[in-house]
Amino acid sequence: MNANTQNLIAGAIGAVALNAVHGLAKKIIKDAPKIDEIGNEGLSKAIESVGLASPSEQVVDNTTTTFNFVTNTLSYRMIGEYDSKNLVLLGALHGLAVGASTLSLSKTLDLDETPVARTLLTECLTVTWYILGGIATATALKVIRSHTDKM
Repeated sequence: MNANTQNLIAGAIGAVALNAVHGLAKKIIKDAPKIDEIGNEGLSKAIESVGLASPSEQVVDNTTTTFNFVTNTLSYRMIGEYDSKNLVLLGALHGLAVGASTLSLSKTLDLDETPVARTLLTECLTVTWYILGGIATATALKVIRSHTDKM
């Protein structure tokens, strides 16, 4: 398996981990971030800005979920570009950078930041979820690489 494929698979694992934690946390933690709401708002505004009719809420949700998965996969796959013994640390730092960027992105794009910045806990959890995704990606890469090296 080539390095690009390894990186994409590991990135997808990180994206699944991020989405799973996010989805579960929204159901059980009052102040959990609702990152998907920012995506839904951004997509709705983009559609309206070009004069198209607003799609159903279900279409917006599905499109946002797909877009989030793809972009998170592509972001996390970059962790695999590092050839380091400290891959898990680099994965965590990558997640930290993406999580911190997420906190400022909504304001930059003139979107409601409340879903990720409602409380200090919400902000901390937003960043933490992305760190977990980075760690999951790095761990998956280590496993994939160790099995590939044995082939």
